[in-house]
Amino acid sequence: MVLLFDVAVRTDQTEQRLQVLDAREDAGRHNAFDKLIGANLDMLAVDSHSDELVLGVVLSSRASFELVQKAAIVNIRNIVAMGAPSGLAIDLAKGCDICLLGFVKSSQSSTGSAIAFNVYSSPQPLV
Repeated sequence: MVLLFDVAVRTDQTEQRLQVLDAREDAGRHNAFDKLIGANLDMLAVDSHSDELVLGVVLSSRASFELVQKAAIVNIRNIVAMGAPSGLAIDLAKGCDICLLGFVKSSQSSTGSAIAFNVYSSPQPLV
C-alpha cells in the first residue's frame, strides 16, 4: 500500500498537520506507486504545485532507488518506508533533498505509545 500525504506547517513552525490525500494498493510496490502517481498527476505536476504543498508518501515496503527516483520526478519531498532503503536510494534522496525515513515501527508500553524510525536523508531538521 502507498499513501500520498500533505504536510501543512504554519509559518511559525508550531503546528504541523498531516492530511492523507490518496491511497493505492497493488501486489507490487512499483505498481502501487505508479497507480498513485497516475491518479494524482494533475496535483503532482510541477507547474501546479503551490509553495505551501509539501507532499510525501508512506510505503508499506522497502524504498528502492526506482521509487525514490519516481518521487523526485513528481516533486514528492518526503518518503516514509516501513522497510529498509537501498544504498542507491539513500544517495539519490540526499542528492534530491528528499527526506527519507526507514524501518518505521510503532510500539506500545505501559507509559504510552511511541514511533521509532531511522533517518537516512533529511535536508531540514526533523522536529
